[in-house]
Amino acid sequence: MKAIVTGGAGFIGSHLVDKLISKGATVLAVDNLVSGILQMCLQKLFFTIWMSEVLILRN
Repeated sequence: MKAIVTGGAGFIGSHLVDKLISKGATVLAVDNLVSGILQMCLQKLFFTIWMSEVLILRN
């Protein structure tokens, strides 16, 4: 299973990432690190963090 978690470096997101990894998932987290902590993510296997923002553009 593959999963994408927005806010994966934050408190709730990092716990969700841990749960998904324990279930065997490969996880991609998207986080802008405004309130997340990168060090919470660096020691996880099967995990990639993408430091970016998700923008919704409307016309």
